[in-house]
Amino acid sequence: MDALCDHALFNFSVQDADLMDYIEAIQGLLVASPDTDEDQALVLNAINVVEEYILATPHTKATYSYLLPSVSLLKQELSYYVSVPSTLDGPVITDDEQGSMSSPSSIDRDIDTSMVIEEVPDKTPVIRCNVCWGEESFVNDCIVICDECDVAVHESCYSIPHVPESSWFCNFCDVQRVAPAETWEPVGECRACHLKGGALMPSHVPNTWVHMSCAIYLPELYFLHHNVVGLDALKPRRKLKCMFCKQPNKGACAQCAHPK
Repeated sequence: MDALCDHALFNFSVQDADLMDYIEAIQGLLVASPDTDEDQALVLNAINVVEEYILATPHTKATYSYLLPSVSLLKQELSYYVSVPSTLDGPVITDDEQGSMSSPSSIDRDIDTSMVIEEVPDKTPVIRCNVCWGEESFVNDCIVICDECDVAVHESCYSIPHVPESSWFCNFCDVQRVAPAETWEPVGECRACHLKGGALMPSHVPNTWVHMSCAIYLPELYFLHHNVVGLDALKPRRKLKCMFCKQPNKGACAQCAHPK
C-alpha cells in the first residue's frame, strides 16, 4: 500500500484548487496506511470523487482529461490490496474430533452444499487513449501505457512504430530519464494549450512539448521530422475566448470552421 503513495497521479500540477484538494485527500488516506476494508473503501470513494469531478462538466473534462488514465490505474492498483471476505467458513475441527473420524468424507456431510458463493463482479477500470479518448484496444493497434507517468495511448494515435516487450515510455518520459538536472522536469507542459501532462510530442524548440491532440486539432501545427512545428502561428488563437472557461490568452483555442 505504501507504493501507492508515490503514484503518478500525485505528481501532476493542477490549477483547480478543489480538484487538487480531492487528489491530496487520496494521498492523505494512503499515507495513513488503510488496512481495513472500511478504510480502503474510503480511499476508493475518494478516487471516485476525483473521477466524477473531472467528468462533471465539458470544461473540467477537456482541461483535466489527462489525469483520467492515472486515476483509473490507481483504482485498479488499489483493488489488488482490497481483501474479499470469504463467504464459506468450514467447521472447526479439534484434534480429538480429527482422531475420531473414520474417513475424510465425514467432513463433507457437515458442509451446507446449498450455499452459493456469488461471483465477484469485474470492476476493472476503463483505460482510455489520451489522444482519441477511445477505450477499445485492438490486436494490431493496442493501447499502451507509459511505465513512468501512466499515460495511455493507441499505437496509431501516438505514432508508435514498435511496442517493446519490456518497458515502454512516452516521448516526454523517455527524454527525462536521461535529461541533465538543469533541464529535468517532473511533468511536461504543452506549449499550445499550457496544460501539463498527457501524451506529449517534442516541438521544434528544444526542451518544449506539445500534446499530440493539440497537434492534430490545431491546423497551424504540423510534424517535421517527428517534431511539432508552427507554434508561432498560434498567436491569433490565443486571443480567442474559450466557450468553457470564458477566458482568453490561456492557450490556443480550437475553432469550428463553420461560420455562425
